[in-house]
Parts: sequence; structure tokens; C-alpha cells
Amino acid sequence: MNIKDYVLRNFALNHLVALESIDLGYGDDGEHRIEVLKSSEKYFENRSVDQFPEHSLIEWKGKQIPIFFTNNSDKELFTKKEDGSIQINYDLFGSIFYLLSGWQEITCQAKDPFGRFPYDRSIQKALDIIEIPVVDYYYDILAQALNEAYDLKIQRKLSDKGMLTFISHDIDQCTTGWKEAGFSQLKKMKFFDVAKIALNRLTGKDVWFNFEDILNYNQSRNIHASFFFLTRKGMNTNHQIMNADYDIRDKVFKSVFEQIRAKDCEVGLQGSLDTGLDKKEMELDKNTLPTEAFGNRCHFLLYDLNRLPAILEHCQLEYDNSTCFANHVGFRNSTCSPFYLYDFENEKASSCIELPLSIMDRTLSQKKYMHIKQADALKTCQQVISETAKFNGVLSILWHNHHYSNYKFKGWRGALDSILDFVEEQKGEYRSGHEVVELLKRD
Repeated sequence: MNIKDYVLRNFALNHLVALESIDLGYGDDGEHRIEVLKSSEKYFENRSVDQFPEHSLIEWKGKQIPIFFTNNSDKELFTKKEDGSIQINYDLFGSIFYLLSGWQEITCQAKDPFGRFPYDRSIQKALDIIEIPVVDYYYDILAQALNEAYDLKIQRKLSDKGMLTFISHDIDQCTTGWKEAGFSQLKKMKFFDVAKIALNRLTGKDVWFNFEDILNYNQSRNIHASFFFLTRKGMNTNHQIMNADYDIRDKVFKSVFEQIRAKDCEVGLQGSLDTGLDKKEMELDKNTLPTEAFGNRCHFLLYDLNRLPAILEHCQLEYDNSTCFANHVGFRNSTCSPFYLYDFENEKASSCIELPLSIMDRTLSQKKYMHIKQADALKTCQQVISETAKFNGVLSILWHNHHYSNYKFKGWRGALDSILDFVEEQKGEYRSGHEVVELLKRD
């Protein structure tokens, strides 16, 4: 693997810099205008060792952040020599690669009850950095070194837009909401609501088939959202988890897709269970979706990082939005910036761009995760939002269609309101996943 090339490719994805015009590399492969101290090579020789790299703490822009492959933080971050060249005294390339590639997920054999890499085993939890985009601090250090060595003023590629906020909606259930919503209201002895839900059901209107409501909400805030649809209905017997409660081939969805696009929103693929593990399964889903999809999110955030990049590339998906810990808001790969996934099967950067997911409604609301009150939603998410705004990054928020409903999930629309009010104070823009990628690719 070429760690340096992978890191610089991702740096260039997010910064206005011509890589061919700069001379930046490890000091052990020749002389460079900017040399990075290499100390990580032995660590990456063995994928079977499940052990965090050693680290120390450094301060950058008023924040204490870990730097890996060293236990000594006494050295200056970088040293400028008489000829104007710069020596970076820590292995920034190795540190960025470790976090961005998801190396810890490859070496760790532990899984949570659903077969996912567990947050409890992550370095983000161990070092309490889940809400700090450490990689973006590293990028800032690299940019400063380049500025001093070449008398440049490197900017973030999307800085003219401010922070971009990418709102998405997973559509898991939209025809059986009457069951869950009705039972929820029955337990609360709200019999009028139960009768109303039943009447809607009899007239063919499920309380969670609320696309028009969500689109009107989005339009009121000028949100260009992405709706991720499943293509398989019913229980997945391998995992005993439900896929969709609807058949995507039903003719009603043709008009739903038309409504979504008419409001400048996007239809995406929500890869069914097992698609994040197998190329043929993902390909089947993409071919079954009755409209073109540019992006994917794996249902239940269930995937194998060792295989996912090659699967997405094989299916010619432009972006993915699956990297998130279901247990906690924050940065699973320690970045608020889009990045090329690392293809461990072929030891190269994938062509698929990952838009890291930072905030999910179920993470906040469910008992098995953070389980907070609606009134505490903004407080819980505020640091993640502020850190993303600091770097003009991409804030990705997932809000399921049923969390807009007053039945069973009453109050969570208001929680989203409080979050988005704070987001809008940051003076950014709302963009769909496809629009974010198009902005990144512009000249």
C-alpha cells in the first residue's frame, strides 16, 4: 500500500491544491521540500494485530489531539530549515491513514450483536475523540506546512459554501406504521388517535407514508435532501432483521420519485442487508431500484469494511453514506470531510467517495444507543456541528421518515428543528449527497 499517495489524494479532494506542483513526502524516500518523519511502517505490516498504536497529545488551534506512532510530544510540529524546506516531526501520513482507512476495523475481530464493528472497541471511544474530527486538524497542519514552504494560502475546496449540510431520510417503513403507531397510542390510551390511524389505514393512507409532509418541511428550509429506499421486502433470515415493509416496484413509488425530484431532492439506494458483504447482492439491489441512484447507505449500517469499497466500485456507485457508529453521534473515521474509501482487497484508494454520517435520529432516541430526551438533542449534537463548521466540512444528518410523525415519535421533529436552527446559524448550505460530490469534482 502507498500510504502517502492515499493521504494526499484525500487531502486534494478537500483542498485547492495541485499535487503535481508540490514536493511532499517521507524523508526516507529521498529529499523533499516538505519531509514527513516516518514511524508507522512496522505497525502496518501485520493486519492480524488488534492493538491501538501508541500516541501522544499535541495542541493545534486550541485543541488537544492525539498524534500516533510516537510517545513523545516534546518536539515541535514542524521545523523550518534555512533553505525554506520543512521537516514535519510526526508521522502525519501514518496517523491520517490509520483513522481514515478504518484500519482498526480490519484488525479487530469483535462484532456487536448485529455483526458490526463495535463502538466500544474503537479508538474513538478509548481516547474520547468521537466528537473531534482529528483528521481535519492533521489536514490543517499539512496545509500550514505547505503555506510556509511554498508561500501559498491553501483553502478548503468548499470554503466558499461554508459548512454543507447533507440531510437524508432512510425509508424503512411506510406501509405498516399504522401497526406500531396504533399500538403506541393504544398504550397511552389515546383512543381518538387509534381510531384516526385505523381510519387512515382503511382509506389506504399509512401514517408513515408521509413523503409530501417531509418534502414540504424540507422546502420550508430550502433543504435538498436524499431519500434512501430499500429494494427488498420482509425479514432477512441471515440476521433476523427486517428490510422494507413495502415493495419498491409498486406503481405508487413512481409518483413518489417524481415528487422528490420536483423538490430538488435525490433518490438513493439503501442497500438491503447483506449488500455490504457481497457484490452480487448489491448489484441486484441497484438493478432492482426502478430509477438511477448515485449514492448508497447500507441498511442498519451493516457492512464489512474489508469488502465494501470494492463492492461499491463494482456497482459504479458514486458515493456512500454508511460510516457512522449507531451508538454515538460523531466521526467514525475522525473526519468531517468526504474521503475516498480505502480498498483493502486491492490495496488502493477506491473511486467511491464516502460522505461520513455524523448524526442519526435513532442514535439519539433508542434505548440501546444514547437514549436522550428530545429537549437534549441540540446539546448532544452541538460539538459535532461546531467542529464541522470550523473546517467548512460536510455535516451529514439522517432523519427517518417515521421520526417526522407525531405517532410513536412525537417531539423528534421539534428536536430536528432545534438542531437545524443551530446549523443555519453557521451560514452554510443544504445539499443532497449527489450535489456534494458534484461540488467536489468541479474544477
